[in-house]
Amino acid sequence: MVALTRRGRMLAAAATAGAIALSGVAGTGVASGRQAATELVYTCQFPSGEVTVPVGISATFPGEAHAGEPIQPGAVAVTLTVPEQALPEPAPATLTATAGLTVAVTQNGNAAESAWAGLGVPPTPVPAAGAVVLSAAGDVPPVTVHDRGEVTFSAAALVVEVVPYAADGAAAEPWTVPCAPAPDADRTLAVVPVAGGQPGSTPPATEGPTSVEPGDGADDGNVIDTPPASRDRRAQADPLAPGEAPPGCFDFPTDLPNPSLMCAYVTGYANVTKLGAAVRLGVPEPGFAQILLNEAAAGEIRPCDTVSEEFVCTYAIFVRSRATMDFPAAGTSMLTFGFVPVSGKVRLRLAEPYLVIDSVTERHDYPRGTPDKFPVKVTAQARMWLELSDVRVNGVPLDVGDDCRSAEPIDVVLAGGSANTIPQNPDEYTVPFGGVLSGSVDIPPFSGCGATEDLDPLLTGTISGPDNDVKVTQGRPCPEVGGATYCPPEVPEPRR
Repeated sequence: MVALTRRGRMLAAAATAGAIALSGVAGTGVASGRQAATELVYTCQFPSGEVTVPVGISATFPGEAHAGEPIQPGAVAVTLTVPEQALPEPAPATLTATAGLTVAVTQNGNAAESAWAGLGVPPTPVPAAGAVVLSAAGDVPPVTVHDRGEVTFSAAALVVEVVPYAADGAAAEPWTVPCAPAPDADRTLAVVPVAGGQPGSTPPATEGPTSVEPGDGADDGNVIDTPPASRDRRAQADPLAPGEAPPGCFDFPTDLPNPSLMCAYVTGYANVTKLGAAVRLGVPEPGFAQILLNEAAAGEIRPCDTVSEEFVCTYAIFVRSRATMDFPAAGTSMLTFGFVPVSGKVRLRLAEPYLVIDSVTERHDYPRGTPDKFPVKVTAQARMWLELSDVRVNGVPLDVGDDCRSAEPIDVVLAGGSANTIPQNPDEYTVPFGGVLSGSVDIPPFSGCGATEDLDPLLTGTISGPDNDVKVTQGRPCPEVGGATYCPPEVPEPRR
């Protein structure tokens, strides 16, 4: 075995934790549905040489499945513990990492591979003394089989990329560590029984998923489909292949040496309190956001705001992200004065180059034996123009002109968060996973409205005013690193 430098030992620990984060739920042994967890031995190629490390992997699986229906693994996460002696000298101020595990899927002698990729670790400060714990998680794609019989999920190759950051936020060269499991080890993660279907019956080929040809098993002819995790729901108008990013996805301007770039689709609702109506944003085309994740990559360690008898809050990490956002004009209709039908197009456009998103993650230490939690609070701030066009009253065009908009930008402040770094329900939010942000805005008076007559007083009197609720839903982003699984980005259904 090759002796490790401090840098090499850190990479070994990072690979171990990166694979453990592919776990998520505690448990032991192989699971038939429910929770699955196991510990394996991997041989990893570090910059210092080949090193053998333990790797823990866990996830949840359905108790049973039916032929032709997707089998969706869940609660896939990674927890990396890097001991103090593994850190290089001088030690970095912050670490991030991305883990990717290849999972072999077999049934009746047929085999396929499913990529559990893009499992990310948020910026985590390195303490002055003691180990640093890196936590990562993410969604993984489903697997579909078309015959009855047990489906076995087994761990295969692992790749972990660790990025260290200095105290000034400068990123050092990332370390890519490929790892392979011991060839003679039992690498089974879970066995899921599949009912229904007829052995030997092969369904017609479908476009998109990867079909595995018949193997040497007793039931030749079954097919395993391993589609990517997300599909572009705009495919009819703007088809994108699985794993493909939309044009301009990673064009965010930045001078950072190793920026974390991604893009996402955004939808939502904005209320007009005076009219008792709501405008649906992102229809017919969703809003498009380019994101620079965690621009202040090293983060800022702060005291906790939370006080509780149930846990001890040890620190809070502040990071800032930036985003561009383009909301195409959205058609809407409503009744003014309760009975006059009015329709038109509403567009929200950034008045400044960027939307600023601040995230504060606290670490809550619980009694021994209880998992720690990392609640996240997010605030997004922007100034946006509200523009009106194509207005019709009772079907008759109202010529508002080409420059009808709010007299000044709207101050938009939206808030969201999650009980942990990985959101567990659709109403929670973190930048790398998406979710819901909400708030209330004041609509200013209007200016420049009316091609042949001054319509500013009419629109101001019927629309402008305080307390207009806004709820924005961001879909799971398409990342520049690990995008094979999460690109194209999903188009979310707006939450009410």
